[in-house]
Amino acid sequence: MTTDWIEVNLPIRYRMTDDEKKQFDILPYPSMKERATKEFGTSIEKSRSTISQAEFDSYRSYHDQLSVKYSDSSDDYSEKINSELMNSNDEAVKKVLIHQKLVAKIQEWESMQPEIVEWCKNCEDITAKKREYVGAREFGYSRPGVLVEVEVDGDIKQRLIGHANPLWGVCDDCVEFEPETIVKRYKVIWEEYDYPKD
Repeated sequence: MTTDWIEVNLPIRYRMTDDEKKQFDILPYPSMKERATKEFGTSIEKSRSTISQAEFDSYRSYHDQLSVKYSDSSDDYSEKINSELMNSNDEAVKKVLIHQKLVAKIQEWESMQPEIVEWCKNCEDITAKKREYVGAREFGYSRPGVLVEVEVDGDIKQRLIGHANPLWGVCDDCVEFEPETIVKRYKVIWEEYDYPKD
């Protein structure tokens, strides 16, 4: 499948100005500390303060030892580590596990609070609007099988985006064109479902 040339005249990537970014600012995460303290009788911060750095280091050291011990395990890797941690007689390990359990409970409770649910929804809405805004201002058809015509320092160049690398370069971490490079036009040479086979 080959299409005719489609004029676009858009940059590969659109970079918003600081003023543009302001319209997509996300409100600060609502503080639930006071309510959580009333609900659970303590806070994550207060619980953490009862554990010394040495105790945390001791827990991490033991956890690392277990990770090495069960590194060859497959599906039950995490279960084996958690089982040994919970059966440990080390006081530091016990304290950290109690803290982690509290953190999990508070975070689960917090995620269901109306203001947090609303905040998450607002974040999703803002992210969607930002994606739409930027998408309308940049070349968004960077996929295998697309022949693009770009202008670099007044020179017109054509490049076919290959199946192995739709990232504008010769490898995953080195691009040939800068994000602000203008894509003059493009055409679809082949769709991914019918890309050339060796």
